[in-house]
Amino acid sequence: MLKNKIKDFEGTYGIDFNQFLAHFEQGYSRSELTEAFGITEMPMRRFIYSLGLEFSKAKRQASIDEFKYNLSREEGYDVDLVKELEQHNHKLEEKVGKLYKSLTHARDEANHNRKALREQARSENLEESITEVLSGELTDVRAELSEWALNYKRPMKKIAKTMTTDFALFSDVHFSEVVEPSSIENLNEFNEKIAEQRIDHFFDEVILKNSGNRLILFALGDLLQGIIHNSDFLNENVAPKAMVRLAKIVSRNLVKLTEFYSEIDVRACGGNHGRLHNDKKQINLKHSQIHFEYLLFEFVEELVRDFEEISIHYSKSGMGIVEFPDGATAYTHGDTYRIGNKDTIPSFEEMFGTRILNVFGGHTHKPDFSLNIRGGYNLSNGAMNGMTNYSTSMGFSPIKPAQIFGRYDTRGNVIETHIINFNK
Repeated sequence: MLKNKIKDFEGTYGIDFNQFLAHFEQGYSRSELTEAFGITEMPMRRFIYSLGLEFSKAKRQASIDEFKYNLSREEGYDVDLVKELEQHNHKLEEKVGKLYKSLTHARDEANHNRKALREQARSENLEESITEVLSGELTDVRAELSEWALNYKRPMKKIAKTMTTDFALFSDVHFSEVVEPSSIENLNEFNEKIAEQRIDHFFDEVILKNSGNRLILFALGDLLQGIIHNSDFLNENVAPKAMVRLAKIVSRNLVKLTEFYSEIDVRACGGNHGRLHNDKKQINLKHSQIHFEYLLFEFVEELVRDFEEISIHYSKSGMGIVEFPDGATAYTHGDTYRIGNKDTIPSFEEMFGTRILNVFGGHTHKPDFSLNIRGGYNLSNGAMNGMTNYSTSMGFSPIKPAQIFGRYDTRGNVIETHIINFNK
């Protein structure tokens, strides 16, 4: 019986089993358990396996649940009640650990695409240390953002003069991509520092053009350069590190917007560069779990959680709508549903069951405005990275870095559009 095995173990090694189980449940590794309780590995492993417990991260929690269930039956407890309480507890833990699990999953997926990390991931202790580093990074970034917000020189709130809604298209930053001027005839330069300057300039321009209380920020994908096209070997930083830095930059600028807008509605979707899988057939499988940009906005949402003016909605399907009286604005990255294609609006209308007036996207790297079949606008956003080695070699150039700002009337009709250009 389980309780006899536990009693023998406690008697032999003088260990409090409840404390031992708590450490095991918290994810302690074998080496950490042996050090914490002063026992050698082999008897400890035999004891663990005799209880039906598993060290594997994927199976550990399930084995703990099964162990508690079997022990409850031995003790004659109301098993259904025990299970109900444990299920409730797990739901709370999952909610609190949402970001941690996303980080862990992103790390595991990235390891499958990077040979060096695949080899290192075989070490259990290294896996745990990577998770600890990323979790610590999040804590540091949140603390830094809070300090910045506290010391930010807050100007007087602007009083809205109109009932319009501002919107801005934010996409194709390709953060962490490196463009050396010498490689493209000194026509452009790009790196993380320049990307940060352009992002700051973009949000400053939004503030200068502010005219209402509400801003819809369409984050339309490819904010990170990611790992496709073998770019992970050419980027300034590995994708997880770049993602953390970009989350900090975006969050800081969203907080800055709260001085000028009482409502900041972020509508985000992923692009093709954010995916963690190079096989196009796998792009739509478990989309939220194989996308760096999903994780990016998990970070951002956590960082700005104390600012009630900001709401973030990330579309796991890669597309979404914002509804208005005269018709909705549909948004997507633009690699799957092409902006301006004659079939795009009917497809969105059939999927969402509503009239689509405007369609916004990115992907093409060149700002484009056109009327559509519903009398609204198709808007394709520009890119922040500008001309690159890839765009030049593939014949996409010339490309000038640009983004789009605009304004709706109260019924959802686009009444203004502006190009935000970047000189540096």
